[in-house]
Amino acid sequence: MTIGAILSVYHRDDPAHLFQALWSLCRNQSVPLDEIVGVIEGDISPELSEVVQEFNEIRWIRIPKVLSNQGFGLPEALNVALADLTSDIVLKVDTDDINAQNRIQITKETFEKYPEIGLFGGQIEEWDSIFSKSFGIRSVPLKHVDILNFALKRNPFNGPSVAFRRKQALNLGGFPFVAANEDFAFWCTMLHHGLESTNSDCVLVYMRGGEALVKRRSNRRTLLGELQTLRFIYELGFWNRRTYLIHRIAKTIIRNLPLATNRYIYRLLRTAKPTQQPSEYAAAVFAWNTFSHE
Repeated sequence: MTIGAILSVYHRDDPAHLFQALWSLCRNQSVPLDEIVGVIEGDISPELSEVVQEFNEIRWIRIPKVLSNQGFGLPEALNVALADLTSDIVLKVDTDDINAQNRIQITKETFEKYPEIGLFGGQIEEWDSIFSKSFGIRSVPLKHVDILNFALKRNPFNGPSVAFRRKQALNLGGFPFVAANEDFAFWCTMLHHGLESTNSDCVLVYMRGGEALVKRRSNRRTLLGELQTLRFIYELGFWNRRTYLIHRIAKTIIRNLPLATNRYIYRLLRTAKPTQQPSEYAAAVFAWNTFSHE
């Protein structure tokens, strides 16, 4: 069994965060990946280009900036990477998060032990941008039946931690062209078509989230994209009309609330507890400082 990863880079990525994410994926894992495909969408800055050039173990593909009515190119970029990959198992990688040192190992062991599994993820711990404050763990259910039930209410997977079988994903058309939450739409597609799933109880990714993430998502563009995803899941047949309408009303209300209220709701959905800064982050920062001062 081979295991690979896909990711996308565009002009708004932070060079330091990109370097740290790629370093944690490519050079600090207990088990290495067999291949990695990265897509560069449009023109990027010289600083980002330097980071890209540093990670020559990644097979980079350049595509023009995606032009669409949605103004959102991530699904298309991920599908380009997915089509180029040859590995049996695919890791979805976010370009500003820190991967736990055993992420690949746990993922590979799970797919080898449970050949019926098509979709796998784990827990994530959310931090501020400089990893000085933990906002807690976003907990997701472990068993398939609980995942199906949870998906009626919220995303049952933590996107940055997910892996899936490539052939099954390609057969289902890859990531849907929606303007936000394309991963939720994709997971629901897989679940709707009968793919077995599970989540690890281990933290697989340390995510840059928190209140800055809430602020980035509190805008009309994100709301329209989220509503598009909700409708996609309903038209897929995964939700009934009642569930869809509840989601649509709740999402519209939440995105129109004051930012302070959204931040409060966010904190309620996290199981915050005192914790130490992950060693993977410290190692990635040291590598970045060495690279940026060369």
